[in-house]
Amino acid sequence: MGGLVAVTHDLKCIRCATSLRGASVKGTCPECAMPTMRSLAETLDMPSQRLARPAHPVRLAYALQAMALGTLVWTIATIAPLSGRVAAAVVGAAPSDAIKLADQWAAAIAFIGALLVAVGFFQLARRDDRVLACEMGRAGRWMVFGGGMWVVGCAIHFVAFAFRLEATVGMAAPGISFACLAVEIIGGSIAAIGVRRVLGVLGQRCRRYRVAAHAQQSTEALAIAAALFLVTALAARILPSLGYEMLALSASVVAITSAAVLTLGVLYLVANCWWIARALVAPPPALSTVVHVRRDEDPGESIN
Repeated sequence: MGGLVAVTHDLKCIRCATSLRGASVKGTCPECAMPTMRSLAETLDMPSQRLARPAHPVRLAYALQAMALGTLVWTIATIAPLSGRVAAAVVGAAPSDAIKLADQWAAAIAFIGALLVAVGFFQLARRDDRVLACEMGRAGRWMVFGGGMWVVGCAIHFVAFAFRLEATVGMAAPGISFACLAVEIIGGSIAAIGVRRVLGVLGQRCRRYRVAAHAQQSTEALAIAAALFLVTALAARILPSLGYEMLALSASVVAITSAAVLTLGVLYLVANCWWIARALVAPPPALSTVVHVRRDEDPGESIN
């Protein structure tokens, strides 16, 4: 006995947004003749249908957003004062008290950003969802270890500026700043190993993330840009005192370029996390809730 597979969900045509409720899956849109099967396939996001739904999607969504927001806050708070000092060195201006005060505030804001990142890492690393735990492997350990280094570096940086510890530890303020920043970047690079795996696993449940996969900036590229910015920003401040003005100018250009690349990469990371978070909270409907087999002998049966 045959049957007609019809749409029972308020499915919209992907071309003209006409409701396809009651239409046969083998038919076409009554307005634009777009095949119903194509609208069905894109709405259901068939590649994600074969994947297990996370047990705690809302928590994962908030964790991704906290990680992304914290990374953006840390990046801006870290890059802005260093870029300002590099620009001041290029034009030959002496650091003002305003720049020094900005350094203190930037260290505090960067610490807050690192705490947000750590909260996101901890939530993503929880292993109470056995299916996701198997898919992610050891990604959580990388994130927790690297995030811990990141937070420690930011905390020391903040305390050093807040309580003026440069005289106590026998190191100039720029030296403390760059040493802490190096620890933060190393920790972030370690955490990036786990972040790449987590985004790869959760991103398979987001069609927009999969479509944009070929254009995504890798976490390794972000780590390289951050390291390059650290080295060149340090060189731009040290080389003039050694008599290498031209090299210092070149280092300044590379530092500002690296800062721009890093900022754009982090903004794209924020967009990726936002896409995935939305897909986790509002996943596509299951196939069984969208279509219904209508028996041939009951052509007038209503579709509920």
